[in-house]
Amino acid sequence: MKLLSLFILFGFLNPAHSKANDLPTLASLEALDTAATVLRVIIDGKKLPNCKFSPSDISKLPNVINADLDTNKKSYLAAATKTEFPNVKAIDTCEADCHCGLYSDLYEASTLETKLEMKHALKAAKLKASKLTNNQAHACASTATWFCSSSLLKQLRAEAKNF
Repeated sequence: MKLLSLFILFGFLNPAHSKANDLPTLASLEALDTAATVLRVIIDGKKLPNCKFSPSDISKLPNVINADLDTNKKSYLAAATKTEFPNVKAIDTCEADCHCGLYSDLYEASTLETKLEMKHALKAAKLKASKLTNNQAHACASTATWFCSSSLLKQLRAEAKNF
């Protein structure tokens, strides 16, 4: 039910989502990853403008987001082709949007033919993800002004009621 809801949600909200085969896209994974970063910052005690989270949100939403990320990553990877996979050049700028950890997970779990370029991208993404500081996470979360008033947050809160 949760996964179906996310597919429906991203099908309507995410123009990059493939309606033809109802699979998550890289953009939908990045949106969930951004949600995880926002929650990380809130849990660390930082405030974000126009973002209000209840104690229930803070205790349940990270679990919902992680479960949805895991499920959607598996679905994405099962169907990913080389053209849909994150461009290795995205690793050069992944610190700016805090997606290095997501890209690292995707490269590591990929069953695509591993070229030397991908191996270097995986190593770089892992290193950058491990160096993500609280200040960098806060900077990324601060630019995600869309999240706190998004349908994604509403959907995640609805899922959290069942968690």
